[in-house]
Amino acid sequence: MLKKKIDMNIMVVDDHKILRESLGEYLRINGYHVTYASSAREAYHLYQTKSPDLIAMNTVNTMAFRPS
Repeated sequence: MLKKKIDMNIMVVDDHKILRESLGEYLRINGYHVTYASSAREAYHLYQTKSPDLIAMNTVNTMAFRPS
């Protein structure tokens, strides 16, 4: 059975590659568009071009970068 594509882009941000890719793959299999970032800084720059609907990020990562 084919999964229906969902018109929603989720950005997955985590510095641990295996966690980032595992969550992203789960979301992709379930029909979501996924954007990956390995740091808060990278996520901030991608956010400006990708405009995700939702960002999944661990709270420790958010402390690593504060845009001015």
